[in-house]
Amino acid sequence: MANNTPEVKAHAVDMNGIQVESPIDLYIYVIDMNDNRPEFHNQVYNGSVPEGSKPGTHVMRVTAHDADDDTTANGIVQYRILSETPHNPSHMFTINRETGDIVTVAAGLDRENKPTLNNWSPTEPKPRYLCTDTGNGPHADLLTGL
Repeated sequence: MANNTPEVKAHAVDMNGIQVESPIDLYIYVIDMNDNRPEFHNQVYNGSVPEGSKPGTHVMRVTAHDADDDTTANGIVQYRILSETPHNPSHMFTINRETGDIVTVAAGLDRENKPTLNNWSPTEPKPRYLCTDTGNGPHADLLTGL
């Protein structure tokens, strides 16, 4: 039996307290509560992609962990890109919501026009990535690009 599963022995008794059957094992399963938020493994992720890459080219993977039971919705982590920098209405990248893999979705990435994805200026918001668990009352962690 797992160390965190309490084990209890029980038996039936009659009205006088005399045991009327052999003891049986009772197993008490403690159900995970969604009391942890997922956290990105790193505060900074660096990815690169050659200019002119075809859509579907792998750029990098972001990863997070949730201390809740990963066999339940409470501990299953999903990913989203909240914003990109520089801002582009026809997104340049997408993220696999289960794996955290970031790939290109647009052709025409040009280093001379956009030397870095984080070519950030104070007039533009920084890129933001979100991981959430899928439990009831989900928890989240936010990663902001530098």
